[in-house]
Amino acid sequence: MPDSSPAPTELQVSAAPRSRLELSFAVGADGETQLTHQFAGYPFHLCRPFRLNGDPRGMLTLYLQSCSGGIYEGDRLSTFIHIAQGAAAHVTTQAATIAYGMREAGARHHAALETAAGSLLEYVPDPIILFPRARLDARLLIRAEPASRAIAAEAFLLHDPLARARPFAALASMLQIEERNGGRVLFRDRIDISGESWLSRNPAITGAAGGMATMVMLGPDAKILPERLRASLDAISGIWAGVSSLPDEAGAICRMLAQDGRGLRAGMAAAWRATRLQWTGTEPSPRRK
Repeated sequence: MPDSSPAPTELQVSAAPRSRLELSFAVGADGETQLTHQFAGYPFHLCRPFRLNGDPRGMLTLYLQSCSGGIYEGDRLSTFIHIAQGAAAHVTTQAATIAYGMREAGARHHAALETAAGSLLEYVPDPIILFPRARLDARLLIRAEPASRAIAAEAFLLHDPLARARPFAALASMLQIEERNGGRVLFRDRIDISGESWLSRNPAITGAAGGMATMVMLGPDAKILPERLRASLDAISGIWAGVSSLPDEAGAICRMLAQDGRGLRAGMAAAWRATRLQWTGTEPSPRRK
């Protein structure tokens, strides 16, 4: 099928990447969403897209994989996803991604999402697991047109394979939401924390949590959605979660801490299901991994 989507724009929040993933989704002649543009440099790998009963009409699901087995020192990775008017796509990863120990340089993964009016994009990758001495700069930029809908998540887990409670080195995470036309910043959130600070179990920072996730839901029902999200997250054991409305009634943001990976994944799945149900009237089919 010809590539009818616009050419990807530059990821302005990132330095020149060493490896890049580009994806564009658009509605085909049959009314169903198609993957109209793809470029995957090493270590990115795309699985074959598929559809599930119960999803919004024409929605495409795409799993991302890493051929390298994780994120390593010196990696400069970027992800760009564009979804055209009326298209619907769910993008996730096949499993969690490990950020391995690093000496000095650290690693980066910067992602940019662009949503057109009438589209629905769900970008819900599994958590990044921070190994001892991992040093990661993670950024997520969302450029949204009015009347588009998007769910976007980033999540992190702590893990020491030797069970010695060794900390990761540093985590810098930035989330920014902009209007696609005009570039006005609607929301910006930044986390900058060392592994030692996290493991100090400071009640004002992370408490006894072993994982953290941030999810944003951009779209309608901004006044109702936070209440629905709180109700769904209250039913999940082992997490501490808070939900707030975004400025200008743009949607909602959810931040959760979890005791472990199981609780974190359960909380993220609950927030995703509650949002899809609110927006479409139907709960999503589980994505097996």
